[in-house]
Amino acid sequence: MKTENIIYWVIAGIIVLLVASQLTIFPQFSIVTPDEKEENLYEYYDEGEMGEISFYRGARAGNVFTIGAVGPNEDFVIDSISVKLKREGIPGIINLDIYQAGTDGKPFGESLSSGSTYGNDLSETEFEEVEIDLSQTILNKDGKYVFFLSISGGDENNMVWARVFNDNLYPGGDAIVKIEEGWRYYPYFDVLFKVYGKK
Repeated sequence: MKTENIIYWVIAGIIVLLVASQLTIFPQFSIVTPDEKEENLYEYYDEGEMGEISFYRGARAGNVFTIGAVGPNEDFVIDSISVKLKREGIPGIINLDIYQAGTDGKPFGESLSSGSTYGNDLSETEFEEVEIDLSQTILNKDGKYVFFLSISGGDENNMVWARVFNDNLYPGGDAIVKIEEGWRYYPYFDVLFKVYGKK
């Protein structure tokens, strides 16, 4: 092979690697298939689908959950949370944070765990179950926590929708939202979610 051809293929390979590296700048979500990772499922509520809640421009939407409410009641290291989402417009990066929850469901203290995903890759028409990887931390037996979804920007035309069920069947907590007027606790519906972890 001629020296010119070798140089050409080396340069082409470098370009391919550079392009591939740029495609992974933003954290990517994974679509969760039925029964996938169920052995690592610690807490969840996914019994039905009826309703949706939106968030944008700093507002936060999430749900209180209690370890042992429907899953194993033991200490574990959290790995990820999956939620059902769709987008409207171009919402940008979606953040997810976990806090300890008070008796009123409101968070207190610093964020215990966080992660993010790129909202522009979500469907605009159908809700998808999206798993968001989180920084690892220990969640305790009988512990009461709350997770929040948020985006830093957006507006009425660029937002994210989360799937909820309006029947209040989850025994470990309820939906809670933070808007400009303050915290609002919704005891009559829950955000659909799954908490994954390991011992």
